[in-house]
Amino acid sequence: FWRVALDWCWSSLAQTFFVCLWLSEALMMVE
Repeated sequence: FWRVALDWCWSSLAQTFFVCLWLSEALMMVE
């Protein structure tokens, strides 16, 4: 159970990180 929860936590964290990274790059290109 802990292994699954940990994997899900890391995967969601990675997805959020990449989304933030993409948004920041997009905003920089707009400016």
